[in-house]
Amino acid sequence: MRTFRFIGLALIAILISVNFAACSSDNDEKEETGTNIVGTWKYTSSEDGTGSFTFKSNGGLVWDDGEETTSNHTYQLNGKDLKIIFNNNDDYTLGTFTIAGSKATYKYYWYDYTTNKKGDKECSMSLTKQ
Repeated sequence: MRTFRFIGLALIAILISVNFAACSSDNDEKEETGTNIVGTWKYTSSEDGTGSFTFKSNGGLVWDDGEETTSNHTYQLNGKDLKIIFNNNDDYTLGTFTIAGSKATYKYYWYDYTTNKKGDKECSMSLTKQ
């Protein structure tokens, strides 16, 4: 009888310790959809160098590519899907925009606006909110 009690207590102790070890901290930054996209984001891109985007609450976009700043651009955000339309319907990018705190990633393809032809290569961009 004493042996069974000892084994039972040992099993309970093991279960409790495993349970505590399985819990992790919830302090990690969680991914968000585009609710916090409004504002200025500095970017580094695999294809397009460095610069910044300023996303306006009305869907307008200001693009600074390091050489010039232009404001005749728009964006559409649907969940994580981000479409940036450049120069009032010239070309556009379409891809997935994921925010984690003040950092974001954008994985996208370039498209020709008139033909909707998709580019061959997936591009990626790392962004930091200013």
